[in-house]
Amino acid sequence: MRADFGVFSCRATFCTHTLRAMCKASTIGDLVEEGAISDAEVRVAVMAFMAGVPGEEFVIARGYALDLTAAVAGHPLTVDILESPAVTEEMRRAAVLRAILLARPEKR
Repeated sequence: MRADFGVFSCRATFCTHTLRAMCKASTIGDLVEEGAISDAEVRVAVMAFMAGVPGEEFVIARGYALDLTAAVAGHPLTVDILESPAVTEEMRRAAVLRAILLARPEKR
């Protein structure tokens, strides 16, 4: 099976495998699934953001750092939820958790 993308064409199986590998640039959620980051470490990151801990670099786990503010700011739905006065604290935490799980940390 072949896929045609104008000047680019390739085998669909190769594209799927290659794209999957490229997209697998480890989000926090991926690293939790792999066991490189624990649920407890993610909870600490959420608590740190909610407490307003300053700083551009938060060491989420040994070998991984994340800019919590950028992670949340990069997730528009989370920003909307945090800015809404009608949203409960539990919903805010859940939104921050989601943004952090989708973020891609820097490997240290």
